Amino acid sequence: MISIKNVSFSYGNKEIFSDTSAEILPGEFLFIVGESGIGKTTLLRLFYFDLFPTKGIVRFDDYSSDSIDKTDIKRIYLNFAGNSE
Repeated sequence: MISIKNVSFSYGNKEIFSDTSAEILPGEFLFIVGESGIGKTTLLRLFYFDLFPTKGIVRFDDYSSDSIDKTDIKRIYLNFAGNSE
């Protein structure tokens, strides 16, 4: 499961998201559509912990943006790709 709860994110003074929440359950699909520059890629980068929210929490299975470290991020990538360490 992937979820974002009350997430806000900004690049400098430019706010991209404000108090945004969503949940994607196993087997569900998410389509992200919109004009160029509205934050589609930023949202994906938040999902896999390449970026971190300025407010709120992103969760991916048992991992959370407020407590994850670099070792956990590597483990997530390997597990997602179907590999083991």
